Amino acid sequence: MTTTPGDVTQGAFLRSKQTTTVAIDFLTWLTARGTSLRQLTQGDLDAWQAGGPTTRELSSRFLAWAIKAHLVDPHLTMTPHRRGTAHKLPSAEQSRAVQAVVGDNHELTPRDRLAAILVLVLGQQVEDVVRLTWDNAVVDKELATVTVGQSPITLPPPLDGPLRQLLTEPGHDQTAAHPNSLWIFRGHSLADTSAPPTCGSV
Repeated sequence: MTTTPGDVTQGAFLRSKQTTTVAIDFLTWLTARGTSLRQLTQGDLDAWQAGGPTTRELSSRFLAWAIKAHLVDPHLTMTPHRRGTAHKLPSAEQSRAVQAVVGDNHELTPRDRLAAILVLVLGQQVEDVVRLTWDNAVVDKELATVTVGQSPITLPPPLDGPLRQLLTEPGHDQTAAHPNSLWIFRGHSLADTSAPPTCGSV
């Protein structure tokens, strides 16, 4: 993808959007607890991280800003998520990977493209993604949203393409699973359609 100095890649835009959304969710959560930003404690931060998906770690960027602005205790910290051993791709490779999964790539099935979008582009954990059902998705003409854990994630065009395709063409991924299965990422075996696929099957 070619960009000029003033351009922002779609991946960077989506990461910034999700970071802002998580910060808003965090402030809303604090308000519901009757806690102001000035009253924020380490216990609040620990409870916030423990009570939701790993994307809540993105609020560490908001915390860094709040500390710099002298709005909270400078000794507050958020524990980085350490599950898994995946390495972050260099910027150039990440941009190429993003284009590979959001573009018109016929080498990847809609099922694999959606999984790659959720894991690679939006930073979700594979363990959470493979357990998604159609009850976690809301798709209409204008909006496509997937709720991972407690956080709804909006998939703007063209990221919504694979999800819409799987909804309208459930057999397109050539899976042998039961056609009425609620799992978005259906397994490849007829033996057990009551359980989600394993991480290795995505």
